[in-house]
Amino acid sequence: GVRMSAKKAHLIRDGCLLGAAFVGTRAEPGQDTVITVFFSPVSGRVFVMFAEELHGLVTQPMPALAERAADDTDLEEIEAFLCLSADDAVSFCRRRVGEDRVEWSGKIPWAFLGARAKHKFTSLNFQIDQLKVPAEVSVTWAGPQP
Repeated sequence: GVRMSAKKAHLIRDGCLLGAAFVGTRAEPGQDTVITVFFSPVSGRVFVMFAEELHGLVTQPMPALAERAADDTDLEEIEAFLCLSADDAVSFCRRRVGEDRVEWSGKIPWAFLGARAKHKFTSLNFQIDQLKVPAEVSVTWAGPQP
């Protein structure tokens, strides 16, 4: 999981992405592929990129975070998590720090992506051109569920 902090968190946009790369085998024997799924906690969008393709898929499982009326000195904080399940599905969740409400993306099953996962790698990615405010991002948790 990660924690993001900024004076106006909605302006982080797609500047910070949680990712999961799946290295797998397609139905054709010996055909390895890499499929990467990215989650933008602020915009609520999920991006799916295929190694062999120039274009990917985009979906909006959660609404974008709205601007908050806050004092300019206050930092807004968002926590986001990427979950890889035993059945090779990936899901994402987010919450604003200080609120009880947690939003979940729902599961994206590996079978949907058209390959069988042999290896899984998680990542934290940045798109600097999307950041409209300075932001602090830290990894708060990594590992299997307790």
